[in-house]
Amino acid sequence: MRTTCWAALAAAILLAASCDNSNGIFKTIQDETKQVGTKVFQKTQVKNAFRLGDYYYATTSTLNRRAVASDSWSKVEVDGISKYSVLGPAVLVGDSSTGTIYVLLENGDNRELYSWDGAEGSVWTQVSLPTGTSFDRLYAAGPSLFAENHVYDSTAETSSYSLYLLSGSAFAAVSNFAPATDKTIRGVIYESGASPAPLYWFASENQLYRGTAADGSDAASVIDSFASISDIWDISYTGGVVYVATYSGSLYRGSDYATNAIASLPLTKAIQVPLSASSYQLLAGTDADSDEDTAAVGYYEGVWDSWALGDYDGGVAGHEAVYNTTVSAFPIHDFFYDGDLSSGRLFISVSPGTTSTSYYGLYSSAWDGSSWSDLTAE
Repeated sequence: MRTTCWAALAAAILLAASCDNSNGIFKTIQDETKQVGTKVFQKTQVKNAFRLGDYYYATTSTLNRRAVASDSWSKVEVDGISKYSVLGPAVLVGDSSTGTIYVLLENGDNRELYSWDGAEGSVWTQVSLPTGTSFDRLYAAGPSLFAENHVYDSTAETSSYSLYLLSGSAFAAVSNFAPATDKTIRGVIYESGASPAPLYWFASENQLYRGTAADGSDAASVIDSFASISDIWDISYTGGVVYVATYSGSLYRGSDYATNAIASLPLTKAIQVPLSASSYQLLAGTDADSDEDTAAVGYYEGVWDSWALGDYDGGVAGHEAVYNTTVSAFPIHDFFYDGDLSSGRLFISVSPGTTSTSYYGLYSSAWDGSSWSDLTAE
């Protein structure tokens, strides 16, 4: 089945290449394809999306949600606070049925952390932050919540980063993982399917550690197994496999340390989504390359040894014209798929820029068991 699907994919790519509309009337029609989404995401960066219970959530500078069965998004008040700014993404710790939402707020000169189980009528709970810390984003990894602490030395003009774990009701520093000066944390994931026990992975730009303990007490470096890469840009766990993405455009697979050079741009998140009624494929997001002043190009689709840019008819976006007027030139921050091989919905979070009112920060596409709908602005 996979061979058939990829033969069709290759044919679609060849057809697109043979019908180059880059300067013709069809290109004009494509450029005029407009998206109409909710105003909350218009020209607004969306950091991530997730599901808890009967609602989808998405983080901009605020936390927003809509019912799964609805298309109407609204802002979520946090502990009665209507005017606030979210630092990093809000995160879901645990599963989509019984998990807990955590959100880190910048409230004037203060930083405040709140948790909520999403149930109607329940209240937000404020979580105490350690004295002297300056948390600037959260990471959810399976059953655990982590926070990045950022300390800036104004004299030396350098930054240092460390990771904290919420243990019970208090935070404590994660041991055995100390990113080098000016090297940011690139992610924390929970490999739930690892044998004989689940593993936590901790990544900075040039460090990669893993261990069974959330507090890092048994974490050990595995960077040598990944060819000592020094430009880690993101890390993902999807389909039972860990993927490490690099600034130089390569994707590493944690199961056997294999690597593929996919793009000449930084890669972001990877996610497994349906390819057919019986098989999956991967998506790999791109980011802008600030060193080369090169814009992002959306995402790539593929199986491990065969990749194509997502701008072809029949792909996740539905059609080339749809891809070109949604995510084609924007950094991908996050993917979220809610479903299985029979049906589901994929959310793609991007930074759409401010140049056009037809661009939004959150798009979704529905899978019906055999094909994807057109990618549509939420």
